[in-house]
Amino acid sequence: MSGPKSANYYIAVEALVEDRKRDKQVEEQIETLKGNEQQYLLELKKQEDLYLEQRAKKLKEREQKATDRKTKMEQGFVKGEIEKIPEEYLEEDKSESDLAISDNFQELREYREKLLSDITQHINEHGTISESMESLLNEFNQAFSLDSMEEIATQVHSRIAQEAKEIKEQIKQEEIQRKKVDEAKVASIITESLKEMDYEVGTISETLFVEGGVTHFRDSTWADNYYVEMRIEPKDESMNFHMVYTGDTMHSRSDDQKTEDDWCGDFTHLQHSLGSKGISIEVTNHLRAGEIPVHTVTKDRVIIERTQKSDAETTIERKKRKEKRIDDE
Repeated sequence: MSGPKSANYYIAVEALVEDRKRDKQVEEQIETLKGNEQQYLLELKKQEDLYLEQRAKKLKEREQKATDRKTKMEQGFVKGEIEKIPEEYLEEDKSESDLAISDNFQELREYREKLLSDITQHINEHGTISESMESLLNEFNQAFSLDSMEEIATQVHSRIAQEAKEIKEQIKQEEIQRKKVDEAKVASIITESLKEMDYEVGTISETLFVEGGVTHFRDSTWADNYYVEMRIEPKDESMNFHMVYTGDTMHSRSDDQKTEDDWCGDFTHLQHSLGSKGISIEVTNHLRAGEIPVHTVTKDRVIIERTQKSDAETTIERKKRKEKRIDDE
Protein backbone atom coordinates (compact mmCIF):
# COMPACT_ATOMS: atom_id res chain seq x y z
CA MET A 1 0.00 0.00 0.00
CA SER A 2 1.43 3.33 -1.02
CA GLY A 3 1.49 6.23 1.41
CA PRO A 4 0.17 9.73 0.91
CA LYS A 5 1.63 11.55 -2.04
CA SER A 6 3.84 14.58 -1.56
CA ALA A 7 2.89 18.09 -2.67
CA ASN A 8 5.65 17.95 -5.27
CA TYR A 9 4.04 14.91 -6.80
CA TYR A 10 0.72 16.68 -7.31
CA ILE A 11 2.50 19.73 -8.70
CA ALA A 12 4.28 17.52 -11.22
CA VAL A 13 1.07 15.72 -12.20
CA GLU A 14 -0.75 19.04 -12.63
CA ALA A 15 2.08 20.28 -14.84
CA LEU A 16 1.81 17.17 -16.99
CA VAL A 17 -1.94 17.69 -17.36
CA GLU A 18 -1.25 21.21 -18.60
CA ASP A 19 1.30 19.76 -21.02
CA ARG A 20 -1.31 17.41 -22.40
CA LYS A 21 -3.71 20.30 -22.91
CA ARG A 22 -1.03 22.13 -24.82
CA ASP A 23 -0.34 18.91 -26.73
CA LYS A 24 -3.96 18.85 -27.86
CA GLN A 25 -3.87 22.52 -28.89
CA VAL A 26 -0.71 21.97 -30.91
CA GLU A 27 -2.19 18.87 -32.53
CA GLU A 28 -5.25 20.90 -33.55
CA GLN A 29 -2.99 23.59 -34.99
CA ILE A 30 -1.01 20.96 -36.88
CA GLU A 31 -4.21 19.49 -38.35
CA THR A 32 -5.26 22.95 -39.50
CA LEU A 33 -1.90 23.63 -41.10
CA LYS A 34 -1.92 20.34 -43.02
CA GLY A 35 -4.43 21.82 -45.43
CA ASN A 36 -2.01 24.55 -46.56
CA GLU A 37 0.03 24.41 -49.77
CA GLN A 38 3.21 22.37 -50.19
CA GLN A 39 5.59 25.28 -49.63
CA TYR A 40 4.30 25.67 -46.08
CA LEU A 41 5.15 22.13 -45.05
CA LEU A 42 8.65 23.35 -44.26
CA GLU A 43 7.29 25.94 -41.84
CA LEU A 44 5.01 23.36 -40.28
CA LYS A 45 7.98 21.07 -39.72
CA LYS A 46 9.88 23.90 -38.01
CA GLN A 47 6.89 24.51 -35.75
CA GLU A 48 6.70 20.82 -34.79
CA ASP A 49 10.45 20.59 -34.25
CA LEU A 50 10.46 23.63 -32.00
CA TYR A 51 7.57 22.36 -29.92
CA LEU A 52 9.03 18.85 -29.46
CA GLU A 53 12.43 20.21 -28.51
CA GLN A 54 10.92 22.56 -25.94
CA ARG A 55 8.77 19.76 -24.56
CA ALA A 56 11.73 17.40 -24.40
CA LYS A 57 13.74 20.01 -22.51
CA LYS A 58 10.97 20.48 -19.93
CA LEU A 59 10.55 16.74 -19.46
CA LYS A 60 14.29 16.31 -18.90
CA GLU A 61 14.19 19.02 -16.26
CA ARG A 62 11.27 17.32 -14.50
CA GLU A 63 13.01 13.96 -14.68
CA GLN A 64 16.02 15.45 -12.93
CA LYS A 65 13.81 16.94 -10.22
CA ALA A 66 11.99 13.65 -9.82
CA THR A 67 15.31 11.83 -9.47
CA ASP A 68 16.43 14.28 -6.84
CA ARG A 69 13.22 13.76 -4.89
CA LYS A 70 13.52 9.99 -5.24
CA THR A 71 9.96 9.84 -6.55
CA LYS A 72 9.97 6.65 -8.58
CA MET A 73 6.45 7.01 -9.86
CA GLU A 74 7.11 10.48 -11.21
CA GLN A 75 10.44 9.37 -12.59
CA GLY A 76 8.95 6.40 -14.41
CA PHE A 77 6.09 8.44 -15.85
CA VAL A 78 8.34 11.14 -17.24
CA LYS A 79 10.74 8.61 -18.76
CA GLY A 80 7.80 7.02 -20.53
CA GLU A 81 6.88 10.39 -22.00
CA ILE A 82 10.46 11.04 -23.10
CA GLU A 83 10.62 7.70 -24.91
CA LYS A 84 7.78 8.87 -27.14
CA ILE A 85 9.95 11.71 -28.52
CA PRO A 86 12.54 10.95 -31.28
CA GLU A 87 16.13 11.31 -30.08
CA GLU A 88 16.90 13.90 -32.75
CA TYR A 89 14.75 16.39 -30.84
CA LEU A 90 16.59 15.91 -27.55
CA GLU A 91 19.22 18.48 -28.52
CA GLU A 92 20.18 22.05 -27.65
CA ASP A 93 17.82 25.01 -28.04
CA LYS A 94 16.90 26.38 -31.43
CA SER A 95 18.29 29.72 -32.59
CA GLU A 96 16.53 32.99 -31.81
CA SER A 97 15.46 33.31 -35.46
CA ASP A 98 13.59 30.00 -35.23
CA LEU A 99 11.85 31.18 -32.07
CA ALA A 100 10.87 34.39 -33.85
CA ILE A 101 9.37 32.34 -36.69
CA SER A 102 7.33 30.40 -34.16
CA ASP A 103 6.02 33.59 -32.50
CA ASN A 104 4.99 35.14 -35.83
CA PHE A 105 3.77 32.00 -37.53
CA GLN A 106 0.08 32.43 -36.67
CA GLU A 107 0.11 36.07 -37.78
CA LEU A 108 1.86 35.16 -41.04
CA ARG A 109 -0.62 32.37 -41.76
CA GLU A 110 -3.62 34.68 -41.22
CA TYR A 111 -2.06 37.37 -43.43
CA ARG A 112 -1.38 34.82 -46.16
CA GLU A 113 -4.91 33.42 -46.01
CA LYS A 114 -6.34 36.95 -46.40
CA LEU A 115 -4.27 37.57 -49.52
CA LEU A 116 -5.15 34.18 -51.01
CA SER A 117 -8.82 34.97 -50.36
CA ASP A 118 -8.45 38.23 -52.33
CA ILE A 119 -6.76 36.39 -55.20
CA THR A 120 -9.43 33.67 -55.20
CA GLN A 121 -12.11 36.34 -55.49
CA HIS A 122 -10.18 37.91 -58.38
CA ILE A 123 -9.98 34.54 -60.18
CA ASN A 124 -13.69 33.83 -59.59
CA GLU A 125 -14.62 37.22 -61.06
CA HIS A 126 -12.23 37.23 -64.01
CA GLY A 127 -11.33 33.57 -64.57
CA THR A 128 -7.55 33.89 -64.70
CA ILE A 129 -4.37 35.47 -63.36
CA SER A 130 -1.34 36.62 -65.30
CA GLU A 131 2.17 35.16 -65.27
CA SER A 132 3.41 38.22 -63.38
CA MET A 133 0.78 37.56 -60.70
CA GLU A 134 1.89 33.93 -60.42
CA SER A 135 5.50 35.08 -60.04
CA LEU A 136 4.52 37.40 -57.19
CA LEU A 137 2.58 34.59 -55.52
CA ASN A 138 5.62 32.34 -55.67
CA GLU A 139 7.66 35.04 -53.94
CA PHE A 140 4.90 35.49 -51.37
CA ASN A 141 4.75 31.76 -50.61
CA GLN A 142 8.50 31.72 -49.98
CA ALA A 143 8.39 34.72 -47.64
CA PHE A 144 8.37 34.00 -43.89
CA SER A 145 8.47 37.51 -42.45
CA LEU A 146 5.59 39.92 -42.14
CA ASP A 147 7.56 42.79 -43.69
CA SER A 148 8.38 40.87 -46.85
CA MET A 149 4.82 39.56 -47.08
CA GLU A 150 3.40 43.07 -46.78
CA GLU A 151 5.71 44.35 -49.51
CA ILE A 152 4.77 41.56 -51.90
CA ALA A 153 1.08 41.78 -50.97
CA THR A 154 1.09 45.47 -51.91
CA GLN A 155 2.40 44.52 -55.36
CA VAL A 156 -0.16 41.72 -55.66
CA HIS A 157 -3.09 44.01 -54.84
CA SER A 158 -1.75 46.53 -57.34
CA ARG A 159 -1.61 43.80 -59.98
CA ILE A 160 -5.15 42.65 -59.08
CA ALA A 161 -6.48 46.18 -59.65
CA GLN A 162 -4.51 46.55 -62.90
CA GLU A 163 -5.54 43.14 -64.25
CA ALA A 164 -9.19 43.76 -63.36
CA LYS A 165 -9.03 47.01 -65.33
CA GLU A 166 -7.31 45.31 -68.28
CA ILE A 167 -9.79 42.42 -68.28
CA LYS A 168 -12.77 44.81 -68.21
CA GLU A 169 -11.31 46.71 -71.15
CA GLN A 170 -10.65 43.46 -72.99
CA ILE A 171 -14.24 42.32 -72.41
CA LYS A 172 -15.48 45.70 -73.64
CA GLN A 173 -13.40 45.47 -76.83
CA GLU A 174 -14.48 41.86 -77.40
CA GLU A 175 -18.11 42.93 -77.03
CA ILE A 176 -17.59 45.76 -79.54
CA GLN A 177 -15.91 43.35 -81.97
CA ARG A 178 -18.65 40.75 -81.49
CA LYS A 179 -21.28 43.39 -82.17
CA LYS A 180 -19.45 44.49 -85.32
CA VAL A 181 -19.38 40.89 -86.55
CA ASP A 182 -23.08 40.42 -85.76
CA GLU A 183 -24.03 43.68 -87.46
CA ALA A 184 -21.91 42.83 -90.50
CA LYS A 185 -23.91 39.59 -90.79
CA VAL A 186 -27.15 41.59 -90.58
CA ALA A 187 -25.95 43.92 -93.36
CA SER A 188 -25.05 40.94 -95.53
CA ILE A 189 -28.39 39.21 -94.93
CA ILE A 190 -30.41 42.35 -95.73
CA THR A 191 -28.44 42.86 -98.95
CA GLU A 192 -28.99 39.22 -99.89
CA SER A 193 -32.74 39.38 -99.18
CA LEU A 194 -33.22 42.56 -101.22
CA LYS A 195 -31.33 41.11 -104.18
CA GLU A 196 -33.47 37.97 -103.98
CA MET A 197 -36.42 40.34 -104.45
CA ASP A 198 -34.73 41.74 -107.63
CA TYR A 199 -33.86 45.04 -105.96
CA GLU A 200 -30.87 47.13 -106.97
CA VAL A 201 -29.00 47.71 -103.71
CA GLY A 202 -26.47 50.35 -102.78
CA THR A 203 -23.46 49.38 -100.67
CA ILE A 204 -24.55 48.44 -97.15
CA SER A 205 -21.43 49.03 -95.07
CA GLU A 206 -20.49 46.39 -92.50
CA THR A 207 -20.38 49.20 -89.93
CA LEU A 208 -23.72 50.73 -90.90
CA PHE A 209 -25.56 49.10 -88.01
CA VAL A 210 -22.77 50.08 -85.58
CA GLU A 211 -22.02 53.63 -86.67
CA GLY A 212 -25.36 54.53 -88.26
CA GLY A 213 -26.07 56.17 -91.61
CA VAL A 214 -28.16 55.66 -94.74
CA THR A 215 -28.22 53.45 -97.81
CA HIS A 216 -30.58 53.18 -100.77
CA PHE A 217 -32.19 50.50 -102.93
CA ARG A 218 -34.84 50.35 -105.67
CA ASP A 219 -36.80 48.08 -107.94
CA SER A 220 -35.72 48.62 -111.54
CA THR A 221 -39.36 48.35 -112.64
CA TRP A 222 -40.12 51.62 -110.87
CA ALA A 223 -40.13 54.94 -112.66
CA ASP A 224 -36.70 56.54 -112.80
CA ASN A 225 -35.36 58.40 -109.77
CA TYR A 226 -37.48 56.62 -107.12
CA TYR A 227 -35.55 54.96 -104.26
CA VAL A 228 -36.15 53.60 -100.78
CA GLU A 229 -33.86 55.22 -98.24
CA MET A 230 -32.98 53.06 -95.23
CA ARG A 231 -31.70 55.02 -92.23
CA ILE A 232 -30.04 53.28 -89.26
CA GLU A 233 -29.98 54.81 -85.75
CA PRO A 234 -27.67 52.68 -83.54
CA LYS A 235 -28.52 54.49 -80.28
CA ASP A 236 -32.16 53.41 -80.29
CA GLU A 237 -31.49 50.40 -82.57
CA SER A 238 -34.07 51.58 -85.12
CA MET A 239 -34.42 51.24 -88.90
CA ASN A 240 -36.39 53.80 -90.89
CA PHE A 241 -37.59 53.22 -94.47
CA HIS A 242 -39.06 55.97 -96.63
CA MET A 243 -39.38 56.79 -100.32
CA VAL A 244 -37.20 59.50 -101.88
CA TYR A 245 -36.99 61.05 -105.34
CA THR A 246 -33.76 62.29 -106.89
CA GLY A 247 -33.22 65.15 -109.28
CA ASP A 248 -34.93 68.40 -110.18
CA THR A 249 -37.61 67.02 -112.49
CA MET A 250 -41.23 67.09 -111.46
CA HIS A 251 -42.94 63.92 -110.26
CA SER A 252 -46.65 63.36 -109.93
CA ARG A 253 -48.50 62.37 -106.76
CA SER A 254 -49.99 59.43 -108.61
CA ASP A 255 -46.51 58.10 -109.49
CA ASP A 256 -45.44 58.67 -105.89
CA GLN A 257 -48.35 56.68 -104.48
CA LYS A 258 -48.04 53.89 -107.05
CA THR A 259 -44.35 53.41 -106.18
CA GLU A 260 -45.03 53.59 -102.45
CA ASP A 261 -47.82 51.02 -102.77
CA ASP A 262 -45.39 48.72 -104.54
CA TRP A 263 -42.76 49.17 -101.82
CA CYS A 264 -45.25 48.64 -98.98
CA GLY A 265 -46.13 45.24 -100.44
CA ASP A 266 -42.45 44.39 -100.84
CA PHE A 267 -41.70 45.48 -97.28
CA THR A 268 -44.03 42.80 -95.94
CA HIS A 269 -42.17 40.22 -98.02
CA LEU A 270 -38.83 41.59 -96.76
CA GLN A 271 -40.03 41.17 -93.16
CA HIS A 272 -40.88 37.51 -93.79
CA SER A 273 -37.61 36.88 -95.62
CA LEU A 274 -35.48 38.40 -92.85
CA GLY A 275 -37.52 36.66 -90.16
CA SER A 276 -36.77 33.28 -91.74
CA LYS A 277 -33.07 34.17 -91.50
CA GLY A 278 -33.18 35.15 -87.84
CA ILE A 279 -33.64 38.92 -88.15
CA SER A 280 -36.86 40.27 -86.69
CA ILE A 281 -38.18 43.70 -87.73
CA GLU A 282 -40.76 45.15 -85.35
CA VAL A 283 -42.84 47.93 -86.94
CA THR A 284 -43.42 50.77 -84.46
CA ASN A 285 -44.74 53.41 -86.87
CA HIS A 286 -46.33 52.63 -90.23
CA LEU A 287 -47.46 55.36 -92.66
CA ARG A 288 -49.84 54.56 -95.49
CA ALA A 289 -48.76 55.17 -99.08
CA GLY A 290 -49.34 58.82 -100.02
CA GLU A 291 -49.84 59.91 -96.40
CA ILE A 292 -46.88 62.29 -96.65
CA PRO A 293 -45.17 63.71 -99.75
CA VAL A 294 -42.19 61.86 -101.21
CA HIS A 295 -39.05 63.70 -100.16
CA THR A 296 -36.82 65.03 -102.97
CA VAL A 297 -33.04 64.64 -102.51
CA THR A 298 -30.01 65.50 -104.64
CA LYS A 299 -28.62 62.84 -106.96
CA ASP A 300 -25.25 62.79 -105.24
CA ARG A 301 -26.98 61.62 -102.05
CA VAL A 302 -27.85 58.29 -103.67
CA ILE A 303 -25.05 55.95 -104.67
CA ILE A 304 -26.33 52.75 -106.21
CA GLU A 305 -25.34 50.38 -108.98
CA ARG A 306 -28.18 50.34 -111.49
CA THR A 307 -29.11 47.12 -113.24
CA GLN A 308 -28.45 47.37 -116.97
CA LYS A 309 -31.78 46.94 -118.81
CA SER A 310 -31.12 45.74 -122.34
CA ASP A 311 -34.72 45.84 -123.47
CA ALA A 312 -38.31 45.84 -122.33
CA GLU A 313 -38.27 42.06 -121.94
CA THR A 314 -36.02 42.35 -118.89
CA THR A 315 -38.52 44.57 -117.12
CA ILE A 316 -41.39 42.30 -118.07
CA GLU A 317 -39.61 39.25 -116.64
CA ARG A 318 -38.93 41.07 -113.38
CA LYS A 319 -42.58 42.05 -113.13
CA LYS A 320 -43.63 38.44 -113.71
CA ARG A 321 -41.32 37.20 -110.95
CA LYS A 322 -42.72 39.83 -108.61
CA GLU A 323 -46.32 38.92 -109.39
CA LYS A 324 -45.54 35.25 -108.82
CA ARG A 325 -43.92 36.05 -105.45
CA ILE A 326 -47.00 38.03 -104.39
CA ASP A 327 -49.28 35.17 -105.45
CA ASP A 328 -47.16 32.69 -103.45
CA GLU A 329 -47.56 34.78 -100.31
